Amino acid sequence: QLSMTLDPQLRVATIMLKGPAGELPQSIEQIKQQGADFWPLALVRELDDLLLHIRSNEAETCTLVFKSEGDADAVAAYDALLQQHAGDWLVREIILYWKRTFKRIDMTSRSTLTLVDQGSCFCGLLAELLFTADRAYMLEGQLEGDERPEAGLRLSEFNFGLLPMSNGLSRLQTRFLGEPESLEGARNKMGESMDAAAALAAGLV
Repeated sequence: QLSMTLDPQLRVATIMLKGPAGELPQSIEQIKQQGADFWPLALVRELDDLLLHIRSNEAETCTLVFKSEGDADAVAAYDALLQQHAGDWLVREIILYWKRTFKRIDMTSRSTLTLVDQGSCFCGLLAELLFTADRAYMLEGQLEGDERPEAGLRLSEFNFGLLPMSNGLSRLQTRFLGEPESLEGARNKMGESMDAAAALAAGLV
């Protein structure tokens, strides 16, 4: 579900999160049948384990760079599925697992960057990686010869309170502290696939 590339000279770890490849479960029963292979659970377990590995075994690594690749619509579908079944004990625990893992990134002593480029899938749940990072950069337009979809960003309810920080606020509330109009502007774009210019204008990158 993810991979890491280490550059010992630059002291940078690049973490690539991969979108779902299998079919979307259609019911809570199918989610439970998939168990540990259910994409959101498998991904967060690997991400949490990798963060702990870096903390314990990669002392020379100073910067973490988060990237993603995959079908943005598929990620959005899993995002909606988690929200739909949030009252079930298993889905609730998966969401809490993501909440704890994002807090781990919030608290890391490393510098963190998130790069949104072509073929990325930063939607809803995964979009929180832009707001846990110290800085987020997004590619404008498309690179010559690269036929992957243009870089996009999509917000969901996960970005507006379902994954609070240690201060009890969402990361967007914290970002736009004292700017309620900016927070409301971001909420109005929820569900919309934003390009780099729109995300920049909204103060998200």
